[in-house]
Amino acid sequence: MLRCLLAIAILFLGYEGFFLLPRWMVVIPGAFRMSDALLLSVPLLLLFFFRRVAQAVRAWPQAAFLVLFGFALFLLTPLLAQANFDQPYLRGLVALRLNATYLLYFVFAAIIANPRELMKFVRWITVFLAIYLFLLVLAKYFPRLDIVYPPKADWYFNAAFRRYGEHRLFFPYGLVPAVFFFLALTHFLYGAKSPESGRHFRKLQFLYMLLFAYCIMKTGTRILVFSIPLVCLIAVMESRNRKLMVLAGLLFAAVLLYDVSAPLLRGSDLGNSRLGRMLFQNSQLKAETGRELQHRMYMENFLRYPLAGAGTLIPEKSLDTRRAYARFGIFPADDTGFSKMAGEYGLLGIVWVLWFFVFCFRKTTSILRRMPPGSEGSAPFLVTKALRYYYMFLLLTFVTLPHFLRPEGIIITMLSLAMLRAAEQGALELGRAVQQPLLQAAGQADAELSKGRRAIGYATQ
Repeated sequence: MLRCLLAIAILFLGYEGFFLLPRWMVVIPGAFRMSDALLLSVPLLLLFFFRRVAQAVRAWPQAAFLVLFGFALFLLTPLLAQANFDQPYLRGLVALRLNATYLLYFVFAAIIANPRELMKFVRWITVFLAIYLFLLVLAKYFPRLDIVYPPKADWYFNAAFRRYGEHRLFFPYGLVPAVFFFLALTHFLYGAKSPESGRHFRKLQFLYMLLFAYCIMKTGTRILVFSIPLVCLIAVMESRNRKLMVLAGLLFAAVLLYDVSAPLLRGSDLGNSRLGRMLFQNSQLKAETGRELQHRMYMENFLRYPLAGAGTLIPEKSLDTRRAYARFGIFPADDTGFSKMAGEYGLLGIVWVLWFFVFCFRKTTSILRRMPPGSEGSAPFLVTKALRYYYMFLLLTFVTLPHFLRPEGIIITMLSLAMLRAAEQGALELGRAVQQPLLQAAGQADAELSKGRRAIGYATQ
């Protein structure tokens, strides 16, 4: 119980209250941030859970090396910026300090060390995130109530935050609810008879899926709107449930028909539908034009510094984006993923990303293969399946989202690795539980056979 609350507290600190607190409670300008408290507590937590951390390293050495390699890249990139742009190393390190949260993998692995602790954590965090998503939706329709505190106070009043005819839903740190959306989805597909989840919790998860889907649609973020349904379709097809496949097809057709027919009924053309605007008006969006510039800029720097990249530039406050680009040929941008990794980290960063995805997909495949027959509703199976879908989602969206370059992506990804390790522990326990009766039966059979042989020997004598 306490460990579950500690894991949630770590997320709350790392994501600075999820914008549920006013800014004066989160940031002391120029001095301290709420997430800095988490950064300072990481060494203490590693010492406190030293024995469990050591066990996690011994159990998963490859994951430990993967995490430490990512941490080494965090230390390297300010050094490269110093060499290439004459930027002081300490300034770059301080600006990027929250990327040191790669080390949170060891903390999460110590806190969530087995499937029982994992499922307790899943229940608690699902309740918290369901309330959080509801508050985000409520804030969109009642923006003057100060339910959440976006970085721009006029988020729901400024035309700059309108997309496709309406204000975008403020949806920060979307990767966190995404992990548990896929977990709720796997519960829905496989866990109807799961002993780990009661009836009320399954209802909560279904409500959570609806809230998450609504939030995604209202963000107007194209990469999310198209990638999440694609992964859900893969999940439904893998479940081989014909009724669900037909239901998913009908639901998709109904949404498409509604979206296309609405503008026709108003006398407009198809391009004025929400889906039509997403498909056909991309080039008119300022963000899309800026993203093309960022892709080109980072790829030019990758060709200039192919091995380890150009490093992460942190321009002085007096130097705006245009001046930084004119002077250095690069500026800090967050509207791209893969090209940003290539431009700032070079081949080393690309190798790390490939290593991460190969490790995750191989590990999830091996865990699922080791599952004994009839374990489809067990917690290890559900968590492993969900994380596999989450990694598919990361792979699809890394084109435009810097998952491994910002603390908001790093923290939840390290949590997912710790959850996967706990799921593997659960799979091993299930395998031993199945094998133990078989071994006992085999031992009894051997004992009976040896008794029979001795009896035959006495009879012949």
